[in-house]
Amino acid sequence: MLPESVDAFQGPQIAQAVAEVYAVTGENAKALEVLNELLSRPSDVTTAVLKIDPALDQLREDPGFQELIAKHEKGA
Repeated sequence: MLPESVDAFQGPQIAQAVAEVYAVTGENAKALEVLNELLSRPSDVTTAVLKIDPALDQLREDPGFQELIAKHEKGA
């Protein structure tokens, strides 16, 4: 498990897993922060993936999550 700075291929997936853990444990602000960073640079993490990720179900109704998705879909 290497950070993105060392492993550009696996790093984003690890960061997504961290965001999922934050979401499941109710730490929405931290989850949104990580997801925003992931969506701000090239990776295989996309808004489409985040919309259907079952680990993020608790974030779906969060206004911050909805804003994040809208922001990154608009910029896509």
